[in-house]
Amino acid sequence: MLQNQRNHKTFFMSFKLTASRSRKPNISRFLCNRDGEKFLPIDPDFQKNRQVVGEHNGHKVWGPVEPPTKLGIHGTNVAVDWDVCTGDGVCVDVCPVSLYDLVDAPGHPTSEKKSDPVREPDCIQCLACEMQCPTAAIKITPP
Repeated sequence: MLQNQRNHKTFFMSFKLTASRSRKPNISRFLCNRDGEKFLPIDPDFQKNRQVVGEHNGHKVWGPVEPPTKLGIHGTNVAVDWDVCTGDGVCVDVCPVSLYDLVDAPGHPTSEKKSDPVREPDCIQCLACEMQCPTAAIKITPP
């Protein structure tokens, strides 16, 4: 199915500007969906801020993981934050090397389908998935 034929929620990027004691602005990035619900995209520094807690389909899983509500970040060079992923399949559609599979995540509050980077070593670093993900759940890092 073509991407423009899918029914996607529209997401907006917002910036919150607050002053700190040093008078330097503090900008915190968050996303809002059409209903105004706020959420954070994948942590770009997850490899520094999280620990590997296991493996799934041949790739690392970065914690915390507390199923079914917290499922962590899957993958390292191609990382998908399963707690942000809505499983809409855009990444599956745009990836030129068929890197992703949609897998079941029963009971997760965001969605019961998640994008799984099962062929992570095949990534050609085109960034199509990262740029097209409506919830900013994907982070591509060079090996």
